[in-house]
Amino acid sequence: MAIKKIDGGVTAATGFTAAGAACGVKKSGALDIAMIASEPAAKAFAMFTTNAVKAAPVVVSMARVGAKRVGGIVISSGNANACTGAQGVTDAERMCETAALVCGKADQEFLVASTGVIGTYLPIEKILAGIKTTGRLLSRTGHTAAAAAIMTTDTVIKESAVEIMVGRQPVRIGGMAKGVGMIAPNMATMIATVTTDADICRQALETTIRAAVEISFNCVTIDGDMSTNDTVFVLANGAAGNTHILRDTKAAETFQAGLAVVMADLAEQMVRDGEEATKFVRVTVEGADCYGTAKKIAMKIAESVLVKCALFGKDANWGRIAAAAGAADVEFDPRTMGIAINGLVIMRDGGAAIDNQPALDAAMRERDIEITLDLKQGSGAASVLTTDLSVGYVKFNAHYRT
Repeated sequence: MAIKKIDGGVTAATGFTAAGAACGVKKSGALDIAMIASEPAAKAFAMFTTNAVKAAPVVVSMARVGAKRVGGIVISSGNANACTGAQGVTDAERMCETAALVCGKADQEFLVASTGVIGTYLPIEKILAGIKTTGRLLSRTGHTAAAAAIMTTDTVIKESAVEIMVGRQPVRIGGMAKGVGMIAPNMATMIATVTTDADICRQALETTIRAAVEISFNCVTIDGDMSTNDTVFVLANGAAGNTHILRDTKAAETFQAGLAVVMADLAEQMVRDGEEATKFVRVTVEGADCYGTAKKIAMKIAESVLVKCALFGKDANWGRIAAAAGAADVEFDPRTMGIAINGLVIMRDGGAAIDNQPALDAAMRERDIEITLDLKQGSGAASVLTTDLSVGYVKFNAHYRT
């Protein structure tokens, strides 16, 4: 199937507009309110943090995602509206209501998200005024401003979009995301919004989203910490006019493939922008008895503080990689295990096998590092994206609020 990458982010798909504005939540004066609107109203599905401590906007959006179509999404950054009790919920609901009114969609639901510091109340009057301003700026070219407005500690915007063919009709899928710290799986600590003009049934939408999230946003880890605000929204407004996509069909497979490309692209952009990271690392486990085993081992390696410290120090300490794999609480025979870094074998059949130390030293100085572990015991495979653990990361997060 052909998947063509295109420009446009969340407004690449027909019927979507977006905007970003500043209302003063961020002391820097940077953009801090984003809005996405759909015409026609869209089917919506979302996945949220599994943290027991859920932010107010997560609680509100969880209650609103369902059978009713939605008019759009409003997102504020600079304040998470988490651990704010009943007032936080009321403030999140007011954000939804104001966004719906300013977009002329008072009879439709709006979804909401927030990101930033936990434990302080929203400056709600500033935010409501900002929502009114943002609503007046909505356009097909507003995707970049919207992507910028959701950033917190991110250094670059994160957008992606593709075009696929469903039958003979082009269908577009676009997205934006933020998140470079407090990144852990199930869900990754981030906020992502994906839009599509596909005409797709709700069952197919839910199935394809869950599958795409599993191999993208649920396969990244920067520091192993899970936030209170993690959210992935997907809106599908049907404006492409394609033949209705049903679950378990070829068309659903095509849509899922396109969705996975967008989500994987956004996930990689998040990790590449990891807070103060000096390495982008892909940990791939092959030869496992199944995907689940491979992913569990890959995640254990990717989250190992000792492995991440070695990566920062440019030290090919394969013993730490092997030890992390063995601590993953899955059964395998370490006597068949092999490890390679950027294609250079450093462990073979459970023992040391460094054939070219100068080449290995040079590989460890690269920005991109590929760790491959082969168990030689099956066909299961999985990849997880991570970063090193730098001195800069520790200093940055030691003073996050100050």
